[in-house]
Amino acid sequence: MKEKIRIVKIFILFAFVSILFSLISSAIIMQPKWKKRRLLGIQNARSRIGHEEVIGKENITINGVNYTALIVKITPVDAPPEEENDSWIINYYNSSDLSLIKIVRPGNYTSLFQPPLKEFDYPIQIGKEWRQEVEEIMCLPYGYKERWNLTFHYNCTEKTTIKVPAGTFSCYVMKRDGKSNENSYTLYYISSKVGREVKTVSYINGKILSEKILLSFSYRRGNEEGDLIPDFEFPFLWGTMIIVILLRKLSKH
Repeated sequence: MKEKIRIVKIFILFAFVSILFSLISSAIIMQPKWKKRRLLGIQNARSRIGHEEVIGKENITINGVNYTALIVKITPVDAPPEEENDSWIINYYNSSDLSLIKIVRPGNYTSLFQPPLKEFDYPIQIGKEWRQEVEEIMCLPYGYKERWNLTFHYNCTEKTTIKVPAGTFSCYVMKRDGKSNENSYTLYYISSKVGREVKTVSYINGKILSEKILLSFSYRRGNEEGDLIPDFEFPFLWGTMIIVILLRKLSKH
């Protein structure tokens, strides 16, 4: 009889922990883990299709500050032959918080962000707001530089379901307002399953200025760093560990 009661308690505890962590993981988006071979298919407003892939890591130093950067390369797959070598973009993201450090474009054009541009301040939940001021430094050929001071206000407004060619996703809606133009803003639809936004739409004066949607995504195996681990798996991992520990304790009594 005591054994049956213990088993019932274990099942109740497991159900409680599962429900609790499911509620927690569905209420917020934790910072995802981007790893090598994370591949996204994207399409922008000009109907250009491209691949966005994490190709590795690199230690870089910007103005005396050291970063471990995730290198993300965006390559068009439908560019005309004459544009293939001039259409790629490489973004460097700070591995600790996924903030954007710099952008490298063909022709030795580089944009630096000081401090790094944090578009998504994890964890993300409805009602969360933050503001960021950054300086963008455009490094041009022959040593020329241009500088802009940027101010952005971010607000997570709601949760909704978004359907794109890659599938149907439960997303948090993040709105970004820019100080330079009060009539312009950008909406990001962020999915924890993908580890980033599945749709981005920019508006100006009530009209769509640009749009980017997710066509496909995959986390390839067979590499030295392993696959991306979606953030929603961590609560269940911890829940399982807690259950195992409690099982061992109960079995001793």
